[in-house]
Amino acid sequence: MPFEKSAIRTQMREILHARLDECALRSKRVCEHLVLQSEWISARTVALFCPMSGEVDLLGLLPIDGKRAIFPAVVGARMEWREVRSVLEFVASAAFPNLREPSAGESVELCEADLVVVPGLAFTACGKRLGRGGGFYDRALEGLPAALKRVGVCFEFQVLDDLPTQSHDALLDIVVAG
Repeated sequence: MPFEKSAIRTQMREILHARLDECALRSKRVCEHLVLQSEWISARTVALFCPMSGEVDLLGLLPIDGKRAIFPAVVGARMEWREVRSVLEFVASAAFPNLREPSAGESVELCEADLVVVPGLAFTACGKRLGRGGGFYDRALEGLPAALKRVGVCFEFQVLDDLPTQSHDALLDIVVAG
């Protein structure tokens, strides 16, 4: 099964790289769909992410009226969540040069969020997700209350019929594609 995941990751990276020019327009569409979801509307604190190349860019949502936004920073093998109010608060990650993360900000426990928006390389409509292979989001989502809604965001071509999963793979409540 790890080989299957590896092959799908390679294929999806190639597809994303070939379609990078579409990402900005498609990201805007995903954001428009996301903010219409009941999970988004009712959330007071939302956990978002700063996009890597080929990921949905959610930064256009900042600042978010009436909501607190938290973003991850990589600390060792885990993510620490920090409150962010502006795109000016991001710096290059010390751990991953192609990643930006909050430079500072109030540290927030992920369980304080009402909604966590999750990136990935591939998804299924029923909430399976294939990440980049580091397990950061699987570890972050493990053991969180069921009330905290998990939303995957992606481009339409990243939604597949099925994906291989393992027991540690976190499932999502919904997937928003554009």
